[in-house]
Amino acid sequence: MLGRRRQFHDPKADSSAIGLSLINLLSDLAIEPRMKASVNKDRIYALLGMANDTELLGIHPDYSESTSCEDKIIRPSGQLSKNAFFTASGPESLRSAYIIAGTGLDGVTLKGYLVDVIEDLVPGWTPRDDPMKDGLPQLGKYLESIRNLCDRSNAKAWVNIVEIYTKASDRADAHIRIPIADHEMNTDQFGIGGLQGATALSQRTYASLLEHIEGKLKPPADAAALKDVTCYNLCMSDQLFRKPFLAKKAYVGLVPNHSKVVDVLIIFRGGKFPSVVRGNGDGTYRFIGDAYVHGIMYGQFTEKELVLMNSF
Repeated sequence: MLGRRRQFHDPKADSSAIGLSLINLLSDLAIEPRMKASVNKDRIYALLGMANDTELLGIHPDYSESTSCEDKIIRPSGQLSKNAFFTASGPESLRSAYIIAGTGLDGVTLKGYLVDVIEDLVPGWTPRDDPMKDGLPQLGKYLESIRNLCDRSNAKAWVNIVEIYTKASDRADAHIRIPIADHEMNTDQFGIGGLQGATALSQRTYASLLEHIEGKLKPPADAAALKDVTCYNLCMSDQLFRKPFLAKKAYVGLVPNHSKVVDVLIIFRGGKFPSVVRGNGDGTYRFIGDAYVHGIMYGQFTEKELVLMNSF
């Protein structure tokens, strides 16, 4: 957001910020709590001043009490879609979603894969201004709640005699990869803000974080381990306002904070992320947001024989 604002005020002849439409701004930007907007609606309305089609669209800020920002627009579980390395639907393109027909001014008919139904949710992680200083007990409880969900997932799989994961490691380190949505910083290879899938490094940084929570790390002797803690915490910060979940078939992961039990997890054909949708009771569904569903983010689910949902 700050980068786009600088480009808008000081555009260069070849700047991509020149002439950006509102839809392009919305697809490119994540306007997070750190922006400290005094009014939440400004996280969206602020973009109207930079869009080149505001007048054409006829959109005007509405600050009346009848409108709400309760359902936040948050950064995807991974990088922005155009840069994300997740490929939940495998090699399929968005064209394979087969847009069949419109369902009205606010609806569209698409095809996707039915993954699971949310069975349980636990509170998400909403740290204070300095989570590494005064929020450690809360953080410890949050990580423990994810471990508990993973244990329950393991028990479900044992009872159901169905293995939902294609690799044994997906089950073994689920509790480590879920808090960071399987993301790990790699600035050496990808530059500032560069991310990659979690590696053995995340196992080490997770262990350091647990030691920090337990009060076992003391500077300066443990400076390297404390640096590990910071790395893991930064990756966790991209998952703020998400809740850990357990689904009926034993899938676990993270969903938007406003998700509810019995919401449906699906993968739109061609989608990079799984999605959460909510039934309206009339055969249609409302889009809730994207999800991190552990073990299916790289096309594993769509490689199997699947039930295809007709529309959302």
